[in-house]
Amino acid sequence: MATFVEQIDAVIANLNAAKEDASKFDGGKTGVPGTRLRKAATESQKALAALKKSVGDARNAAKPAKAAKPVA
Repeated sequence: MATFVEQIDAVIANLNAAKEDASKFDGGKTGVPGTRLRKAATESQKALAALKKSVGDARNAAKPAKAAKPVA
């Protein structure tokens, strides 16, 4: 599994690759560049959601387990 830094770098690379399509979209070409831009945004969103889950899982794994409360 990739490190957290590698995962962030992958998202940044994906978004940087989408800059050209974003420029074309801003210039009025809304067809194919818009589709590629939406795809890049969706891929980045999914990657960030997976990263968020991984960070949460890592944090929860690092916490000591709570002792069960005795039943009265």
